[in-house]
Amino acid sequence: RRSGRRKTPGRLRQSKMRRSSRRETIITSRALKKIEHGFKAFAAKVVSPYFDKPEPRDAPLYPGSVERVLFLRHEKIGDMVISLPVFETLRHSFPHIKMSVLASPRNCDVIKSDVRIDTVYLYRKQVFKDWETVKSIRKRKYDLVVDMICGDSVTSLFLSQMVAPGATRVAVGKTAFAKYYHYHYPVNLSKGEHIIDVTLGALRCLGLNEDEFSHEAPMSLSDSAQSVANKFIANGDNNKRRKDNNSKIIGINISAGAPNRDWGAENYAGLLKSSLAALGSCRLVVFSVPWERNIAQRIVSDSGADIELIPPGLGLEEVSALISKLDLLITPDTSLIHIARSFNVPVVGLYSNHTRNFNQWRAYGQTLGLIQGSAADDIHDISPERVLAETVAMLETKSPEAI
Repeated sequence: RRSGRRKTPGRLRQSKMRRSSRRETIITSRALKKIEHGFKAFAAKVVSPYFDKPEPRDAPLYPGSVERVLFLRHEKIGDMVISLPVFETLRHSFPHIKMSVLASPRNCDVIKSDVRIDTVYLYRKQVFKDWETVKSIRKRKYDLVVDMICGDSVTSLFLSQMVAPGATRVAVGKTAFAKYYHYHYPVNLSKGEHIIDVTLGALRCLGLNEDEFSHEAPMSLSDSAQSVANKFIANGDNNKRRKDNNSKIIGINISAGAPNRDWGAENYAGLLKSSLAALGSCRLVVFSVPWERNIAQRIVSDSGADIELIPPGLGLEEVSALISKLDLLITPDTSLIHIARSFNVPVVGLYSNHTRNFNQWRAYGQTLGLIQGSAADDIHDISPERVLAETVAMLETKSPEAI
């Protein structure tokens, strides 16, 4: 091994136990999700005969007739981040239109400081609270409801029918549920369309086309979040030696949004140790979610080197502000990829070999830095050496067109 230590039988057993635990977590998560989807599909089958099935429209709406638009985006953090170009395009093209978003408690922080958004509602998956939210939305009498969820979502179908009776409904990427929307824009699988381009397609209902789309839009950050980031960049981790101000700052995120995207502490430890020799002039900063901070501390401690850990207790805005200051981010396939790209920060992303997921959710606007494992379901076989080699290649790239 690169560290000079051999794996003892005990360490081998621990490694096997960790892999086994990850597999069990993945299997359990999928089983629960399958049950949830089955229940929702049954409910949709019972209720759908009563849903409105409008005549599909081809001619775009007259933008002057639209005053209020409600976007349905009640999913994960990454889903909200990739929606920012839609909000930017609409605000730039039709500033008179007031935009509202039905978000989730998980992703609402992405837009809490966004001046483009007039109102943010929360979908909590709590029947009585959500019904009160629906009643509040109905009072606003929205002209247009945009279902941004790519695929046949039972939840968004129900909501699109309930939140604004009489409103025009728009959707992207549906199959069986396309018939419930006035405008529907399918996904072009043969072209491997990115999810950002798919989502922007919803704005065609207002007569906009590709040339008028804003494909990049950074998160809006509060002054306090930017202050936290600036302070950390200036002072660093008090327990670590600061490098000079000209050092490139590389972020390494150890946290993933799902068990099958967990690269494993041993891989991160191996990457950090090898990075210190190859990237000695760079400043390395480790990111993690709060509940995995102990793992991050152990990885940093085991490296026995000058590696910083982001401050404790940061919210999404502060973490995003820190990411905006990086020269490069190394991370598994998770929302931080899309946050980084919204600020035009290059990434080295770790992906499984699932073709459709990769095509739609890869780092936007990059051709380098995209590493796929051999398995369709996880990233466990990607080696630290491969990640380091891609990182070095990214840092040496001079042409922006190559990224």
